[in-house]
Amino acid sequence: MDAESSLGLVERAKAGDASALERLIIRYLPRLRRWTRRAFPSWARDGADTDDLVQETVWNAVRNLPHFTMEGDHALRAYMKRAARNRVNDEIKRIARRPRRSQLSPDYPSQAPRPDETASAREDRWRCRVALCRLRIEDRRIIETAVANGGDPIKLAELTGKPSPDAARMALSRALQRLAREMRRLA
Repeated sequence: MDAESSLGLVERAKAGDASALERLIIRYLPRLRRWTRRAFPSWARDGADTDDLVQETVWNAVRNLPHFTMEGDHALRAYMKRAARNRVNDEIKRIARRPRRSQLSPDYPSQAPRPDETASAREDRWRCRVALCRLRIEDRRIIETAVANGGDPIKLAELTGKPSPDAARMALSRALQRLAREMRRLA
């Protein structure tokens, strides 16, 4: 067995010879880089560099070398090429699972409220709660009943004891006017 053949280098590397392992890496690294560059599509290279994939492949091959059975002089090359192909396929599958990034268009602004709108709405809710607390109980009750029942005047009249839907509507209108006045005072 030739000591410089892949078979001889693998056997020496398995026995702990660091220089044999280094020779194997030097021998197969350029081949693996070329093959991986050809196999790894450019559209899939967004987050993973080809050299990173090659290094991971070599690292895994070196780590598994003690368990590798060399059945011929080209067995290691076939093993490394297969490992690189599997790593490229894994990366392609990973990238394919992610949704594609799209450029944000200024034509479609966000539907989310702006921070100043959110702060303003929070202040309005606070003023409304405080203003409601300052109203008479009857006004507060009719507003809360109208909100809870969607403002239906017939149901509002029934629930508040008003003689007619028109009377309930008028009482609600007056209560809302008083609420607006109280909210303006808090502004």
